[in-house]
Amino acid sequence: MAITATNDMFENSPDSNERYVGKLLDEASMTQVDRARKAIEKLADSDIFSPKDIAAILACENPDVTEELCGSAGKLNERKYGKWINVFATIDLSDGCRLRCSKCPPIDIDTGRVFKPADITATSGLFKTLTDLGHNRVVLTACTMDPSFEFDAMMESIGRINKIRKGDLRLPPVDLNVFPLDNKQLETIAGAEIGACRFDQITYHRRTYDNLRFTGRGANYLDRIAAPEKAVKAGIKNIGMGISFGFHDYRYELLCLLKHIERIKNVYGVSPITINLSRIKNGCADGRASRPLYGVTDDQFRKITALLSLSVPEADLTLVNDEPPETRTKLIKAGIRRLQTGTCAENEKRESSPLNERRNFHNTLLEIMGNGYIPSFCASCYHKGDKRLKFKYTGKRSLIKRFCLSNAVLSFKEYIEEHDMKEARETGDGIIEEIMRDIPSKNWRDATKSRLVRIERGERCLHF
Repeated sequence: MAITATNDMFENSPDSNERYVGKLLDEASMTQVDRARKAIEKLADSDIFSPKDIAAILACENPDVTEELCGSAGKLNERKYGKWINVFATIDLSDGCRLRCSKCPPIDIDTGRVFKPADITATSGLFKTLTDLGHNRVVLTACTMDPSFEFDAMMESIGRINKIRKGDLRLPPVDLNVFPLDNKQLETIAGAEIGACRFDQITYHRRTYDNLRFTGRGANYLDRIAAPEKAVKAGIKNIGMGISFGFHDYRYELLCLLKHIERIKNVYGVSPITINLSRIKNGCADGRASRPLYGVTDDQFRKITALLSLSVPEADLTLVNDEPPETRTKLIKAGIRRLQTGTCAENEKRESSPLNERRNFHNTLLEIMGNGYIPSFCASCYHKGDKRLKFKYTGKRSLIKRFCLSNAVLSFKEYIEEHDMKEARETGDGIIEEIMRDIPSKNWRDATKSRLVRIERGERCLHF
């Protein structure tokens, strides 16, 4: 969807950006319920809307309006894509984050124990561990400000990962979430075989960012904001974006994120294929974020998710921090399409092992099915290459549901055939049958049924 707005955001000084967003929020501060409802209807039905509409919805705190917003987003998401949730895991390669907030995978939230990052030289082995568990999508995360981090070693590891096979089948390339990177490093990544390169913002608010007192390249606010655009210029084709809510007013952060996405669309013709969502909660080791000044409530987090789902429907919204099951369920129904379900790090004895925090991988899959969704291990867009990605994210979205649903069914069938888990099989066969009925074409349903039989006979990688 396009956002109509003035062009001063991200083109002038940060102060002018702050004034622009502040004015939008001030003008919307007295928004009435009827105005917010009209904005929701426009958002759900039109390909063009203005930041004023978003600000009006954000300003309305009526709980009924929030429910209508989340309901509209959920229904639109299911109508376009179907009831699937893509799952992925991460491998953490560095220990450079100074914030130590609870969104970081290597933190044991209950005990406060910090797990050490994985040895870069062991990355390919950890990748195989995760794929043996069933994961098709793996993200390497790192902070290059960590003195122990070695960029060249990471790239060598990616080369080894790309040679790993599952039987005769080639595995999808890894995604990267690495910051900060200079132009030469971005060009090196562009020449490598990766899935996507993700760039999360800490906060769009300049003074808040400066007060965090990062050092080195991480201290440069403008450099961080420009990271996605620098990546596109360097030749990286698939980018992801995201933000950690809780450092500043979530309304300000959301409006800035949407305008940033729109600028990249307008200037470079590129839209993020994923948007990472997290919120700062209790658990910051140095105390800076243990009581976030701008804490985001569950309902506000749902509102953020729903607005992004309606505003940028081509991007897969990704929940990257741990949330209670009931909160996860509500966020999924508001538009989340991807869940981080595990992390590979090293324990304190430097022994590599899967680390799932409070999210047990198998139990998360059962939870997804219990809510009427099918876990998807699909990576066919990456198998098919840029042509499929362009089709999915910029092309005929009315047709993509049959691809996504059919491939979700096939990828999950492979999982339950390869992993002898009785409960997953019993529940999985039922959810497959239910989801099959939602595939919007008899020919596609019949073709999917045929491939399911072939999977039972031992064939693999039969995605459309």
